[in-house]
Amino acid sequence: FEVASAVLALEPCPACGGTGRLDPTLPRIQQVIARVTRRASLPLQLPPVAETWQAGDLTVHEHGRLVERAGFSVGLSERELDLLRVLARAGRPLRPFEIRAAVWGPGVTHSGIVVGVLQRLRGKLARIDAADYLQGGAGEALALVVPIASTADRSA
Repeated sequence: FEVASAVLALEPCPACGGTGRLDPTLPRIQQVIARVTRRASLPLQLPPVAETWQAGDLTVHEHGRLVERAGFSVGLSERELDLLRVLARAGRPLRPFEIRAAVWGPGVTHSGIVVGVLQRLRGKLARIDAADYLQGGAGEALALVVPIASTADRSA
């Protein structure tokens, strides 16, 4: 892990004129890095989703990658649908590292990838007057502001 390597490089080096003693804050920094790394690698626990599901007045068709609202629909890319699904199923605001892990997998660390997909998704939702359903933005927690229910739940 690059950050851990950089922190380890902060250890004093006797050959470089250092005291040879560890900085007392170094173990604490290493603990924090280990905790954050473990947390970022944990899979997000999401409930299963139906083929067609509701998020407020949005109807999402998984197979056709369509989102409908008030009789209008918009097509989504695979990643845009993945992002919308993850946000809807989480039921809480998600931090950027959680979104990256859930949508792209734990190996992706570049935050720009979330920003691009988020901008495209928000733009497409704007076409059906639903852009305000996404709260948050680049570098901060992001949430879908309406709850999810499957179509089977609505008919009961």
